[in-house]
Amino acid sequence: MSRNEAHRARGTQRAGFTLLELMIGTVVMSVSLIGMLGVIESGFAMSRSARELSAAKIAAVKKLEQIRELSRTNFGQVVPTYSGTSAARNFAVPPLSPTIGDADGLPGRVTAAPSALGGTKLLDVTVRIDWRGGNGARSYELTSRLSNN
Repeated sequence: MSRNEAHRARGTQRAGFTLLELMIGTVVMSVSLIGMLGVIESGFAMSRSARELSAAKIAAVKKLEQIRELSRTNFGQVVPTYSGTSAARNFAVPPLSPTIGDADGLPGRVTAAPSALGGTKLLDVTVRIDWRGGNGARSYELTSRLSNN
């Protein structure tokens, strides 16, 4: 046997992968990809939830700032404006959707009432946002006490 023939004989013994090795590799790769897709989906859900909560917080702070500005110029008008069936009491919060069954279709709601601590000189104001998020019903509430100074 010549040197070339011996070299060729050794090379043909193990020239590539067997069909069984390819199938096992494909199964391992498929299971890994399916696991990675679950992690990616969880990341997207968490990101969506964080965006929704951020939108709710920003809207609540803006609404509370509007109420504070009204209290600076006309303190006595805060309770009539944001109590009972007043139209100003409820507000939209783009891009949040109201919860199922919300009668007015607006996720934001303000309540203002005289404080038990200070009577007419202090007001308790609550801004609450209830929305239908990607992970179910969610809510955020911001409370403040305003004074007549």
